[in-house]
Amino acid sequence: AIGWVDDWRKVVNKDPEGMKSREKFFWQSLIGLVAALYLAFSVSETSFLGVVQLFFRWVSSGFSTELPPKADLLKIYETGRGSVRMRAVYRVEDGDIVVTASRRAERLQEVPLAVSAIGAEQIAKGGFQRLADLQYQFSGLQFGTSPNDAGFRLRGVGSAGGFSSSSEQNVGTVVDNVVVPFGNPINSLGDLERVEVLKGPQGTQFGKNASSGVINITTARPKLGAVAGKAFLSYGELNEVNANAQLNLPLSANAAIGLFGFYRSNDGFLENVVRKEMWGGEKSYGGRAKLLWEPADGLSIYLIADYSKLDRTGPNQVWSLNRLPPASPLMNARFGGLAALGITPGFYNTKTAEEYNAFSTDENYGASLEINKDLGGFQLTSITAWRYLNEGPRPFAIDSSPVTVFTSQQDGVDQSFLSQELRLTSPMGSAFEFTGGVYASLQVGF
Repeated sequence: AIGWVDDWRKVVNKDPEGMKSREKFFWQSLIGLVAALYLAFSVSETSFLGVVQLFFRWVSSGFSTELPPKADLLKIYETGRGSVRMRAVYRVEDGDIVVTASRRAERLQEVPLAVSAIGAEQIAKGGFQRLADLQYQFSGLQFGTSPNDAGFRLRGVGSAGGFSSSSEQNVGTVVDNVVVPFGNPINSLGDLERVEVLKGPQGTQFGKNASSGVINITTARPKLGAVAGKAFLSYGELNEVNANAQLNLPLSANAAIGLFGFYRSNDGFLENVVRKEMWGGEKSYGGRAKLLWEPADGLSIYLIADYSKLDRTGPNQVWSLNRLPPASPLMNARFGGLAALGITPGFYNTKTAEEYNAFSTDENYGASLEINKDLGGFQLTSITAWRYLNEGPRPFAIDSSPVTVFTSQQDGVDQSFLSQELRLTSPMGSAFEFTGGVYASLQVGF
């Protein structure tokens, strides 16, 4: 205020510095006017920013006398004092992605985090089928595998994919608000609503620390009062079959169930000439059932149960000989018979002479219960989850020769996981927004 008065004096008295102060005086006056209008509109319980945005929309439309849609005006009024969000004015257009990267539903453009997101339509158009295929949709995201491990890396950082089954994952995986510490609960992308990739270190907002980032996956929720369904079937090279179906059924006016099932298989692509097998083949199947019940206003109960199984032929990571090591009596004993087996080492070699058996089987299942209660604008959320991973035997060898040199006989590690989260979220648009809660988990391997 003192600066404004001083600049006003210089302009009125034609002070030598008045010309320099004129522009500064103009902007100070404009800011003062905006502040005064803000106070006035705050008292009348109307969103000031919404009115300003309507003004600029009016100017940009060539000073059109057409009034904005009634829905927009209602949103401005209903938002009330203190709202500074674009949604107070603009309707959410089809195609906008609502994310929960900050543990509250927000439009992607409004989240102050390094987050990328894609919706169900983009996933379907991409034709991708497996969770690992997400690396082709997001920059900086890679999926790594090893004979006994697999997992994501973000921006080149990640412990998975390199003999790290016993270590904490740098990239966390969250499915329907549940932290998944092991296994792959998503063997089909057919019923996903959206996928969010949060880049950079994440604190305890998702239950457990994740030093590199988080992949937040949300599956489609049941819809009240609607009977709907869809099915998908494709066939491709290597006898690849991908089939899934989704069904939504209302149970009553305030309850609905969602059912999803899938089957996917493909033949192997690496010929084992010693064992007369094709390695690299996969067969997976499973399903997911969901119940959404809203017994009262401001109260919702969401129950999910899922099961999936994956069978592989060959090790998790298959390979062939690109070139042979320098000749020596030992190397001749190991690889001297490759030519007789019809194997020519090189970049396009699709045959292996591995004499040791290799396969793996994973069963992944679990359940979660999410309860949301509205407390006068505050949202109280309770999430209880249990998961189980049943790893079958997974023998493999890595010498790619008909002579036994290195073999591994892993029995597989069964793991169970129990977690409980309580979270309180403040109302949107308030002067002070917060999300807080407590989280506890127990993981057991045997």
